[in-house]
Amino acid sequence: MNNQQNKTIKYAANEIMRKNFEKLINNGKNLPNSKAEEEILKFVNKGVPPRYNFADIPLSDSDKILALLAKSKGEYIWGPVGAGKSFRLYGIYRFLMASGYDCAICNYINLISKLRDAVSSGDDELDLLNFEKIRVLFIDDLGVEKGTEWVNEITYRIINSRYENLLPTFFASNLSLFSLAEKIGDRMASRIAEMCEPVKIEGEDKRI
Repeated sequence: MNNQQNKTIKYAANEIMRKNFEKLINNGKNLPNSKAEEEILKFVNKGVPPRYNFADIPLSDSDKILALLAKSKGEYIWGPVGAGKSFRLYGIYRFLMASGYDCAICNYINLISKLRDAVSSGDDELDLLNFEKIRVLFIDDLGVEKGTEWVNEITYRIINSRYENLLPTFFASNLSLFSLAEKIGDRMASRIAEMCEPVKIEGEDKRI
């Protein structure tokens, strides 16, 4: 494990190995620490694109994230294209996975596509994805999708379900909450504002 990366992952992983790693990941088998860390990396990268396999957050932010969860809150991460929003979102996800939380992460455009396929197959969209059963949900690229009536209805159902059940949710978006409200409606943006602490990521496009 790169010592310059994954500091929060390594910290959380060490805690798991000390407390309940065997129960959580290893089904009671004893592994040397090096092998255990390898297994943890596989576990925390579940659902993570290879580009973000080493996404991390500053160690100083780890207590802040856990404090937000204790209040059933997440973050609304926003800023310009390429500033690092997704990197932070995946970094938080990986940290919480390594800390033993039940998490799921998705790109919202891909999620909408999956839900369309579910509708075509005659399945119930939200029952298929069990949103109310996920302890901590992460949604990347909120607000990028075309705002049709059906998409807005699905978006509202997801957000409202998380809101009413006090389930922490983390979002990343190019849009400020004000701009998001103009696109998806005040009711949804208002709920997100109450559910999340806004975090603005500033800077130039790192991809260029």
